[in-house]
This record gives sequence, structure tokens and C-alpha cells, in this order.
Amino acid sequence: MRPAVLHAGYRLTIPVREALEHAGNIVRPAVAQYPGDRAGIPYWDIELSCPIPVVVCRIINTSDIALRLAIEPRYPGEILAAWWERGEWLPCPRCGAATLWDEAGRVPGARCCVKGHRVQVNSRGTRITREGA
Repeated sequence: MRPAVLHAGYRLTIPVREALEHAGNIVRPAVAQYPGDRAGIPYWDIELSCPIPVVVCRIINTSDIALRLAIEPRYPGEILAAWWERGEWLPCPRCGAATLWDEAGRVPGARCCVKGHRVQVNSRGTRITREGA
């Protein structure tokens, strides 16, 4: 079993879910209840071991975080997620594994991949580099 980072309560498009599963990640219906559940919106928990390129966004007037592929249409009410939320979906530049927050006593954007490599997310949440590079 590969080490993974758990992301809970996301809205996904069908192509994103299929791409995540094809890359070896585990996607399951969310365990917790979310406000949109009452409106018939499915939420998903993701065990992320191999990140894929996705657009990470917030849905205005909700607390929802949603994922879609860049080639898909925008969600209604979509705004770009904060840089630190987008940075959670960038792979380690050394090994391609998922990354975890590692900011305690360090600079904002510090991450550590599940294999132990220290990395840094840029202030736009669009690129991740090896620490010291």
C-alpha cells in the first residue's frame, strides 16, 4: 500500500474522479455529511498518493472545494481557491508523490512529500520546487 494524503469532502466532476482513480488514487463517497448533501450534490473523500493536474476552486456562497480538469467548463459560482489550497494538489518535483503541510516553525508554503522530500509551494500555488532550489 502506498502512503497517501486524505482530502475529505470535495466536489468532483466525473472526469476528475476517473482520472484520480486511473492514477491509482482511492476515491470514495464522503463519510461526513456536508450542506450540499441535502441538495443531492455528491461529496468525495480522496486518498491522494499520485496527484494529477486539476483546477482547485471554491464555490461562492458555500464552503465547498471543487475539482475539475482545465478543459472542463467552470462550476457555476466558481472562484479560484487560495494558493495554499491549490498547492495541496501539486506533486513532489523529485518523486511525483502527494505532499503534506510542513509549515510548523518554517516558512509559509513549506511541504513534505509522503516519501520525506522537503519542498516549497510558490505564492500563487501553481508551482512546487525542491527546498533550496
